[in-house]
Amino acid sequence: MKRLTGVLILVAIAIAVTGASWAAEKGPIKVGWLSPHTGQWAEVGKDMNNGFNMFMEEIGYKIAGRTIEVIREDTRAVPDTAVTKFRKLVTHDRVAVVGGLVTAPSGLAVAAAADEMQTPLIIACAAADDNTQRLRKKWVTRIGWTGSQPMFPFGEWVYNKLGYKRIVTIAVDFAFGYDNVGGFQRTFEAAGGQIIQKMWVPVTAMDFAPYISNIRKDADAVFVALVGAAPLKFPKQYQEAGIRLPMIGSGTVSDEYVLPAQGDEIVGFISPLHYSAALDIPANRKFQQKYQKKYNKVGSYYASHSYELGMWLAQAIETVKGDAENKEALLKAIKGVKLADPPRGPFQLDPYGHPIQNIYIRKVE
Repeated sequence: MKRLTGVLILVAIAIAVTGASWAAEKGPIKVGWLSPHTGQWAEVGKDMNNGFNMFMEEIGYKIAGRTIEVIREDTRAVPDTAVTKFRKLVTHDRVAVVGGLVTAPSGLAVAAAADEMQTPLIIACAAADDNTQRLRKKWVTRIGWTGSQPMFPFGEWVYNKLGYKRIVTIAVDFAFGYDNVGGFQRTFEAAGGQIIQKMWVPVTAMDFAPYISNIRKDADAVFVALVGAAPLKFPKQYQEAGIRLPMIGSGTVSDEYVLPAQGDEIVGFISPLHYSAALDIPANRKFQQKYQKKYNKVGSYYASHSYELGMWLAQAIETVKGDAENKEALLKAIKGVKLADPPRGPFQLDPYGHPIQNIYIRKVE
């Protein structure tokens, strides 16, 4: 038995040395990362970068024996810029895979380029429904969410648990807002409720007085779905206008990205999301402890998803034994990943490349 054990150890060492030699010959695996570094979405981009960087640092920028070289590009959250940067990553930098993206329009635009250039794209936060529905692409995987996903259970819950029957909606005027309102409306009205007024807000708007002053007084509550810097402005202006109707809506309105800068105006806000920094499970407590120690702030959903994208990518590259340049094999591995213990709780993909995951009801107190 001792001799057999010795042989097994020698074989293992030989394999390890051979594997290390192969990895060295192949050089680093190049990974592209797309996020906004400048512009209105820069702070969101910083959270994304923090989360992804933290995971890569934890693993020493090595997966399956190969060094990971991350090439980061600033999308400014502008679709045309995001596509240009994606093309540069593929043609000039010759990356094996690209991750990131936060806005719905950028996610849709880059997805088309990924399919054209046959390069795996893993979307972290961009939440347009069509990325994994009507306009889904072979080369695109989403590990985040769609704007409508948390709203389907929320609409029914609001009607049955909160007792609201008549709702006014105020949402950003692009795909994310449409998907949020559409998902909520579908189940809220199926349960017996009514959307009595809809208002659409430009993504760059910071003065919400024209919308707030137009809210119908016969509503039971106001549903809000805003993104970027708008959640810092709208609740305060809503409070200052003296509106007493309760606010509910998208998790982006009270995410940890904006919550520290908000005051009493956001207290009582109820939203559905697949993540909360307050989620009391071991994986999330560990993530938040590390993140807060490293960056001196609470990790937002943008940060946690980017961290989880690193986890997802690592498992896929391990599956192909480091041969990430075989893009077809890597894509298959990406589609087959299941995360049992990420910060948000366990999730995996459905046949459309979209996460099957828990949805949590959150209230600011």
